[in-house]
Amino acid sequence: MLVVAISVYKSWCSTKEEDADWQVCALLHTRAGNHEAALDDYLRDKTRLSKPFTFITQMLDHKDGPQGSVMGNFREAVLARVPQLMEYSS
Repeated sequence: MLVVAISVYKSWCSTKEEDADWQVCALLHTRAGNHEAALDDYLRDKTRLSKPFTFITQMLDHKDGPQGSVMGNFREAVLARVPQLMEYSS
């Protein structure tokens, strides 16, 4: 039952543009190992501008963050989003 609820909510996250609870979507994407989608969710949440930076810091932690190619892919995702992140930081 929980798996069905999560898949329905993930589907909702991918189609909902306004008024979505991006924090929940990001958590679901993170739990599924889709860190790039989670970062995008945090970037969509215009009410919590510091959250993407907190998420990036946590993910880049060498002890608790992802390892190997997952870490490399996440770093590439962050670099690809630098222009958007700079808008958030100003």
